[in-house]
Amino acid sequence: MKTAKKITNVEENKNWKNNYPSERYHNLEKIGGFIVVDNHGYHQGTIEYRMGRANNASVVHCTVRLWSKSTSLLTYGSAGGYGYDKKSASFAVALRNAGIKVQEVSGCGGEEVRKAFTELLRIYTGKRKFNFIAF
Repeated sequence: MKTAKKITNVEENKNWKNNYPSERYHNLEKIGGFIVVDNHGYHQGTIEYRMGRANNASVVHCTVRLWSKSTSLLTYGSAGGYGYDKKSASFAVALRNAGIKVQEVSGCGGEEVRKAFTELLRIYTGKRKFNFIAF
């Protein structure tokens, strides 16, 4: 991750509510994600991936949540199409929707998502080490 803009409060981003599909989110099936904890076992963030329940569904939706003592972030993104990793692309869109600039994440796979989210958590929480628990 090359650059990141620290957001001090979710309410600063006026568009996140417009981008979050809360009323239609129940029609999506959870297809994976990560719970992130620090070295002491405290929950620091979540990346959750969902996809439509239809057999021909191709859009992946990503919800990113993170929090620290003074900051919280909730953002959403989605990616469709074919020929690239849609999970990492939807993660990159979610961060862009929150006003956070990331490079070399979209379509690059899970390892790049972990690196970018770890760097983001370091900026937000000031902590250095995190454990990713897949679900």
